[in-house]
Amino acid sequence: SPAPEFHATFAAGKILRHALVAELGGEPDVQARCACDICDAHVEHSEVLRGMRRSRFCAIASSNAQSSRRLTEAVLSGCIPVFFGAPWHALPLAQHVDWGAMALFLQVEDDRAWVDHASPRWERNALSLKVWALDPAARPLVQKVPTLRDALSLLRNVSDERLRGMQRSLDAQKFKFYYPALPHWAPPLPRSQRLDAILADA
Repeated sequence: SPAPEFHATFAAGKILRHALVAELGGEPDVQARCACDICDAHVEHSEVLRGMRRSRFCAIASSNAQSSRRLTEAVLSGCIPVFFGAPWHALPLAQHVDWGAMALFLQVEDDRAWVDHASPRWERNALSLKVWALDPAARPLVQKVPTLRDALSLLRNVSDERLRGMQRSLDAQKFKFYYPALPHWAPPLPRSQRLDAILADA
């Protein structure tokens, strides 16, 4: 995690991820750690996916970019996405997926650990809250919690009935996150045509 004086020049989402691990990683019912492909604490991708499949909820936060593969991996693993913000992770297929039925959106009001409101440089940061905003359709779904600890309490108190309903919705909608691969004999398509083909199947 960068020193506080440099927060304004970094992606707040990455610092939010670090804050999640620092605050909640020691809880007995939470699996959270910071690891990367090139660091000593590297976790194999297969191990990450196994952890997702064993979990009820998966934290979704932006990082150096507004989107990440973790959201799709969580959905396909049957792990209920829990979006933490702001800044917010992007919502793929927002017009086709009923996010309110299969995900939670938690706005942590005490965001001082990852948002430098006092710095004038923050206003000029392209990775700020103004840019990485939540999709308008999802804004009514946001639940405010004072701190990350309160977010954990909220998740622990989700009723079994609601949990089962979200899991059913997740299972019913996860096919939207698959796209068919081209046959091995098919000629490669230009990038724009590949994207059009994926969207047509969504």
